[in-house]
Amino acid sequence: MFLIDTFAKDKLRARRRYFREGRREIADGNLRTLLGAALATLVLLLSFLLLTPLVLTGWKPSPYHLFFVPAAMILCLVAGLAIQLRRRGAMPDIAVSLLCAGFEITLYSFALLLDTAGTPDGPATFTPLLFIALPALFVLPLWASYGLIAAFEIAFVQAIEHFKPTLLGQYDLFGSLAGLAFSLVIADLILSLRIQDHRVQMRYKALSTRDALSGILNKQACTETCRSYLQAANPVTCSLLFLDLDDFKAVNDKLGHYVGDVVLRCTGEALHENFRSSDIIGRFGGDEFLVLVRGTADATLMLNKARAVQERVQRTSLAQAGVQVSCSMGIVLAKDRDTTFEELLRQSDDALYEAKRAGKGQCIINMYRTDEKQVSAASADP
Repeated sequence: MFLIDTFAKDKLRARRRYFREGRREIADGNLRTLLGAALATLVLLLSFLLLTPLVLTGWKPSPYHLFFVPAAMILCLVAGLAIQLRRRGAMPDIAVSLLCAGFEITLYSFALLLDTAGTPDGPATFTPLLFIALPALFVLPLWASYGLIAAFEIAFVQAIEHFKPTLLGQYDLFGSLAGLAFSLVIADLILSLRIQDHRVQMRYKALSTRDALSGILNKQACTETCRSYLQAANPVTCSLLFLDLDDFKAVNDKLGHYVGDVVLRCTGEALHENFRSSDIIGRFGGDEFLVLVRGTADATLMLNKARAVQERVQRTSLAQAGVQVSCSMGIVLAKDRDTTFEELLRQSDDALYEAKRAGKGQCIINMYRTDEKQVSAASADP
């Protein structure tokens, strides 16, 4: 019993994490699936209307069959429009989920009508199949998927009692319950596979974007993240810190690469400790690090953070590697400026060069400039 309870809790935790971490990817996938499902529904419906008279002698479509055709066309148009809006950033994740739920409601409703009022003397064909297929089609919260299917099972039972003969209705009821049971198993299995796939993707993403030594973003991931943020936020208020370890080559040459690796790891830890999780922190080169601080261009704040990083690097490098390493930092402050990552990087590199010329362990802070004249906001030994 304990093992079952633990397994259930772990499974529930994994699902919550999946819906939290992958909500954007889930919404994108649902939207693509929605378009494909809408097109498939239209094609299957038209094929059914054309082929059924050839198989069942004397069969004629009911008004519900005919009404379903324009409804399926509208679903295709809505799905296509939603994809266009999503690409423009005008379709939030919750809207995608509501659209997918609306698609399921439409299909359930027509299937129920076709299998009851549309064919009162024939067995149910579509409802049991949809009970199996639809819960596995989209990635929706479990309460939404099974809330819908439970509501339509109740509606289906009531429609059977109203439109179907007793014996035929009993068979239809059994078929719908069997479909419901199969859907529980299949949907759970498919969701578990999706969660496993998400875990693999997250591990791969971490390996491809994280620096192995320092645990922060690697150069490519840091550059792309900074560039994307600046493009979306302009005019932007931010600070870019460019850090370079002093005499790091000498540390590697005299004490070996193992000690150098420890120093790099200490630097990554110092940056993580002193900056927010929302800030963009990356290793830009061998002994160079970048931090893009979002939403602030405060010289005093940045100087205090620089001092804290300097102290942390010196303390932990001495404790863990047996050598005290300092770092030089150049910082540029941009307040309500239209800028690019390349320009911020160039100006922070200029500030770092000034710090290097001033001696070891220095920090130079400059205001972002739009012309050749640069205004210095702070210059201090952190």
